Amino acid sequence: RVSDAGFQPYIIDFHSAEDSNTPIGSATITDNLDEVNSAITYVTNKHNKTPFSLGLCQGGWSTAMALSSNPESLQGLGVIAAPIDCHAGPYTNLRKLSDELPVEYFQMIVDKNGGLMRGRDMINAFKSLNETPNAKLGEYFNVLENLDNEKFIERRHAHISWFEYSPNNISGKAYVEICDKLFKNNNFYNGEFEYHGKKLSLEDITLSLIHISEPTLSLIHI
Repeated sequence: RVSDAGFQPYIIDFHSAEDSNTPIGSATITDNLDEVNSAITYVTNKHNKTPFSLGLCQGGWSTAMALSSNPESLQGLGVIAAPIDCHAGPYTNLRKLSDELPVEYFQMIVDKNGGLMRGRDMINAFKSLNETPNAKLGEYFNVLENLDNEKFIERRHAHISWFEYSPNNISGKAYVEICDKLFKNNNFYNGEFEYHGKKLSLEDITLSLIHISEPTLSLIHI
C-alpha cells in the first residue's frame, strides 16, 4: 500500500454532477481542471513538497492536462487507461462511434436527461462497446481460478462495487466537450485545447510520464 511505503496518499474523488457547486449540467472540462489544480496546490502547500500523481481514466487525462497548464506542479505523473491520444492504436468501436456520430447526438442524450449524462447509461455503453463473449468468459475463469485468493476477491468486489454499482452522473456540458474536443477532435494531444486562454500542449510536460495502457506498459520521457 502507498501509505505503508511512507507516502501520504490523497484521493481526488469526482462526485456526481448533482453535488457540484455549479448549476446542474453546467460544469465544464475547465471546471474539472480547476479542481485538479486546486487539489495539487493544497497538497503542495500542506506538505511543502511537490507531489506525485497517479490518475485512472478521467483522473489520468485531467491530471495530464492540469500538469501541462502548470508543468512545475508535479514531480511525476502516472496515468492508467487514460485517453491522452484518443486516435492512437486500433480503430475501436468507441473511436468509430465518436467519428461517425455528430456532436448533436451527444447533446440530444444530455437534453433528454435534464442536462446530465447518466452514469448508468455510460457504464452500459462502455460494456456493450468493449465486452466480447471471449473476454467475458476469460473474466469468469479468472474469478474461478482465484476463489481461494482472499485479496483477489476483495479487490474484485471493491472494483465491481465502484465501477458497476455506484456510477456518477456527469455534467452534460462537460460530457459533450469530452466527446467533441477529446475523443472526436483529439484537441489535447494536438495542442488545440484551450484552458483559460492558453492552448495546452504535451510538449510542456518535461518530467517522466508513466502511461499504463492495454496491452503494454510504457515509460515515456517527454
